[in-house]
Amino acid sequence: MIQRIANRLLGISYFLRRITRKDASCILIVLLLAAGLRLPYLSFPNVTEFDELVYADNTLFLLEGITFADTHPPLARMLFTEIARPYMPLETSVIPLGGNIPFGDFPFVPERTFVAVIGILLTLVVYLIGRVVTLSPPMAMLPALCVVFDNALTIFSRTIHADMIMILFGFLTLLAVLLLVRASSERRIVVLILLAGIAGGLALSVKWIALGVVACAWLLLAIHKKFSALIAVMAISVAVYIAVFASFFVFYIPNGGKAVNLGLENTPAYVGNITFPVTHSFGEALRYLPSYHKVMFATNYDQHIVGLLPKAGHPLLWIVSEADMRFWSILDTSDPHEPGDIRTVTVTGNAPLWAIVFLAYLFNCCWIVERWLKERKMPVKKSELVLMIGYLANYIPFFFIDRPMYVYHYFNALIFLFLLLPFALPRIRHSMINTVHDRWFAPVFIVILLGIALINFVMLIPETYGTHSWSYLLAHLP
Repeated sequence: MIQRIANRLLGISYFLRRITRKDASCILIVLLLAAGLRLPYLSFPNVTEFDELVYADNTLFLLEGITFADTHPPLARMLFTEIARPYMPLETSVIPLGGNIPFGDFPFVPERTFVAVIGILLTLVVYLIGRVVTLSPPMAMLPALCVVFDNALTIFSRTIHADMIMILFGFLTLLAVLLLVRASSERRIVVLILLAGIAGGLALSVKWIALGVVACAWLLLAIHKKFSALIAVMAISVAVYIAVFASFFVFYIPNGGKAVNLGLENTPAYVGNITFPVTHSFGEALRYLPSYHKVMFATNYDQHIVGLLPKAGHPLLWIVSEADMRFWSILDTSDPHEPGDIRTVTVTGNAPLWAIVFLAYLFNCCWIVERWLKERKMPVKKSELVLMIGYLANYIPFFFIDRPMYVYHYFNALIFLFLLLPFALPRIRHSMINTVHDRWFAPVFIVILLGIALINFVMLIPETYGTHSWSYLLAHLP
């Protein structure tokens, strides 16, 4: 069944020759593993984790037609609101800023489930990108499994945050463009242009940092000299972005009013005292968009706002996931026969895996330079080159942003590293064989390294799920 569906999906079989039984098996394994790690235990903790309280409050506001100012585009909040709408009426009082705050009647499980499904679908998109860039099914499975077995990505796939939604749409844009540059049928070209444009616009409608991935897809079109398609994709993305914003004003806050700002009551006037106009038509909404974007830009970089943000580790620390963020912690005294234990959920990436893929990237760079010096031509395909540029485009800019940035801002760049790992491993293996003159040493060494990353993921699972230990987790699964 999976094989038949995949073969019909946008004509992907045309580009991959055919989705084989091996593809179907790999896809099934990846999806089952992702679902098994993201769907269980979503009801815990039944209190706010990190920015969940902001998304929860924004949802309550939109359901009641209350205006609020925000520094991000509105798509994620619109989606969460529509998921919550069937559960009306809800408590209309906001959740106070602070840790360990109960949600009240807010239906957090459906929202978390929605994000979990997004995280599961991301593994499929990553697998398909690997196949389209000519990796074999097992090698295309490797980056998808890296996404599955990363603790930080697992946490963000189980909580009410916008990042996984943005990442999915961003890499769906890249997948569509990778298919587009190989398309010859006019019908497929049109469909893929629409898909790339819509997905790109939706990604940007969640968070602006999606531009790092979307721009890499545009670069791929430019490199392949598909300039007409590039213009069309960019135009559709902009149109979708504007349409989402206009819909937000028209359908969610048509009557305007003074904005409510969570915890930002003492911020500068252009944030704290902003008043939304009446926007009963798309024309009125479009006229207000430039003014609102000025507020968003100013808010993002205002020093007063920046001073309110939690401190963050330097982007250099992200390479090995040495910039942990505590999402939630509480002293659990529920068992009178046991001493109270601190239960935590901490965003900690799979540090060995992050280090491995970064070192593989550095090796790949050195290998390319060495080959180019010898052969005087680029030794890699355009798609791999764009993936390498994609890592830098989604990482280097954070060194120049004058405000705290957090480890989850590294996720886009990290997935580019995952996608590049299958290209680097055969070259590493070949180099090691030539160095030690033992054909078994290299594969055994690589398997051991990847095994360490898997063991690290398993060891961090209690902290990922906010439990005392593996035994506690298994005993309290619903």
